[in-house]
Amino acid sequence: MASLQKVRCSETFLKGGNPTMSLAGLDDFLPVQRSAYETKSTSVFDPDTGEAVADPVKFLLDNGAQFSVYSFDLDRRVLGLVKVMEGVDIRKKPFLYQAQRESAEELLLLPFDVLPAVADALSESLSGVKNIFLHSTGRCGSTLMCKGLDVMRQIQAVSEPDIFTLIFEGAPKMFQYILEHPRMATCPVRHGAPFMFVIFWILHMQKAFDLIQDDSANFFHACLSYDQLLEHKERCILKVLEKLDVDVPNDTDVSDIRAVFGVDSQEGSPMQSGRKKGDEVSSSWVGTWERNFFSTVLAHFDGDVNDPDFVLPNSMVIN
Repeated sequence: MASLQKVRCSETFLKGGNPTMSLAGLDDFLPVQRSAYETKSTSVFDPDTGEAVADPVKFLLDNGAQFSVYSFDLDRRVLGLVKVMEGVDIRKKPFLYQAQRESAEELLLLPFDVLPAVADALSESLSGVKNIFLHSTGRCGSTLMCKGLDVMRQIQAVSEPDIFTLIFEGAPKMFQYILEHPRMATCPVRHGAPFMFVIFWILHMQKAFDLIQDDSANFFHACLSYDQLLEHKERCILKVLEKLDVDVPNDTDVSDIRAVFGVDSQEGSPMQSGRKKGDEVSSSWVGTWERNFFSTVLAHFDGDVNDPDFVLPNSMVIN
């Protein structure tokens, strides 16, 4: 049965640093005791935590705007939605899932079995909504792109709603890239976090390249490079929207879009740009070591994606 409970974020994620980058999970939260007489629980899945929601469809029709999808548990077959503290605008944070986690005060658990009925009930009210998915290859400007889109009144853009990443990475073969690309097992670099970031970028770009070769009409509706976004700013964003058939009034004030480019879109997160050395932070995130590392892995990959500045075919270009 669906349930609703008061929760708080685990202290692990409130200390900052790398733990905040962990993928969203329902066990990121701890139940909040409703009274001093209630037995203290350490899991949101304990049967004694929360209150039963007899009619989850009606509950979401009445209160759904206050909740956002956070994560799921495949073993228990439940989807988790969170309501954040009053006054917190989670869309202003660099990453949606981190803001959800840190500011959550209520957790709604929905069994998978009720989701079809929920989808049917909400379909009419959402019939005018057009969903657009922005696929990030990592360190590519997708957060900046979302910030630029979100200032437009007809668009609601969020960076990294982790639920889609979780679904993707739930596929059994997600992390079997070594088996699919055995050459990478012998790549002469340390196989740590930097290697993971680089190889994921290469494989994402190679897969995108292959999809374009197989079906250029559907892959992709718009391809954008970070260099183009940074150089042309609001012109680039408006051009992307044109390609996606999003109607933008001719009198749209683009000054708000341009203002987004004057701020680090990932400021306050461990992923913000800049290399820290002591108390000083440089303005460049990528240095000589990273460039050499990137080139070494690319050379070992020996595929179509053969350069750190590789640009996909049919990428959008503004002169």
